[in-house]
Amino acid sequence: MKRPNRFITLAVILFCAVTATRSRTIPARLSASFDPVPGGHGCVNAAMDSRVDPFGIICSLQRRYSYKSGAEPKLHKQGTWAWGLFPPYLVCNRRIETGGWRLVRLGWRYDRSWHGYIGPSGAWKTVPEPLLFY
Repeated sequence: MKRPNRFITLAVILFCAVTATRSRTIPARLSASFDPVPGGHGCVNAAMDSRVDPFGIICSLQRRYSYKSGAEPKLHKQGTWAWGLFPPYLVCNRRIETGGWRLVRLGWRYDRSWHGYIGPSGAWKTVPEPLLFY
C-alpha cells in the first residue's frame, strides 16, 4: 500500500494550521487569482464540480499521492469538526446565514466510492448538512 511521505504530511498539517488562523483571506486570494477548472480535469476520481488548480499542480500531486485502501479513517470528531493524523485530515463545518453549512476540508479525504484516500486536497464549499467524511 502506497502512503504519503512524512514531508508531505508535515506540509499539509502546517498548511491546515495557517489556514485555520487566516481562513477568511486565503480562499479570497485564490479565487481572485485563478479561474476554476471544470470537471474532467485529471484529478483522482474527479466529479463535474469546478476546482481551483493553478497550473495543474493539485491534480498532479493527487495522482502521485492518492492510494487505495479498504480501511476507513479513524477520525476524532468534535461536533461539526473532525480530524485525523494519518493520513492528515481536517474538516470543519460552520453554519452560515442562508441556513446551509460552509465546509472547509484539507488533507487526505477518504472517498467511499473510490475506496481510498485522495490527497492532498482541499475544499471550500456550501453544503446542505454538515459532512465529516466527504
